[in-house]
Amino acid sequence: MTAASCRPPQDEAAWICDRIEWMIGQPFTDRAGVPARGLAYSDFAVLFRSVSGDANSLVTEMRARGIRYIIKGLSSLFQTPEVQATTPSSRRGRTPGSGSAMRP
Repeated sequence: MTAASCRPPQDEAAWICDRIEWMIGQPFTDRAGVPARGLAYSDFAVLFRSVSGDANSLVTEMRARGIRYIIKGLSSLFQTPEVQATTPSSRRGRTPGSGSAMRP
């Protein structure tokens, strides 16, 4: 996972596309004992709070570069355990090394 803060949105879109293009084909091992494979476009995901409100710059940049993409919406995406585990707000109240967040 990589996180960055960029302004304006066009700079952020260019940064994301630069990283994807750099990582395509890089060796990646899915699990022990299996030969490494090259990363593909399908290995990447970009999360937005609102696709309709936030993704336009990235979609424009991806089209300009010929990067293949799929836009998929999901209700309450940011409430899923997978996303909660990656967001800074989920880390608040966590005791280092405890592996779990404190509940209110």
